[in-house]
Formats: sequence, structure tokens, C-alpha cells
Amino acid sequence: MEQVELFYDNNIYRNVLAHQPMTSLLVSKDTHFPKGFRLYKKYKEDVPEFKTKIHLAKELVKEAYLRAINFNCVISIPGIFLLK
Repeated sequence: MEQVELFYDNNIYRNVLAHQPMTSLLVSKDTHFPKGFRLYKKYKEDVPEFKTKIHLAKELVKEAYLRAINFNCVISIPGIFLLK
């Protein structure tokens, strides 16, 4: 599998080999629709295009806005950020 890295899993208290996806969903009354996806990669000094999770989340929100997806809040673990 490509671009797999070691990430710490808090549920089992050890490192696991995995992907760490960032996604955006449009949530309606009865369903959830995936709208965007980014793959988080750990910081490495030799990789100049590193992006933080916050940066990736901002990209997903901007992408939804540019696609004219109507939304009034962004939910992120561990909190909720209301947009005006």
C-alpha cells in the first residue's frame, strides 16, 4: 500500500501502520455524502510540501465553498466551529 506511515493509535496504545485521512461530508437529515478528501502525512524534513491537519481542513472548507456547497458550520474533532 502506498503512502502508509506509522501513527499512534490511542485506542490500543501503540503505533500502527495506516493512512490518516481528512474528509469532508455533507450531512443532511437522513444521509451523509462524502465531498472531499485529503491524506495527512507526517512532517519530514526532506518533504517540502508538508501541510498541517488544520491547513488540510481549511483546504476542504474552501473547496466546499468554491463548489457552492451550502453549509453553516464545520465540525471538527474535538470541537465545533460555527461560520458566519
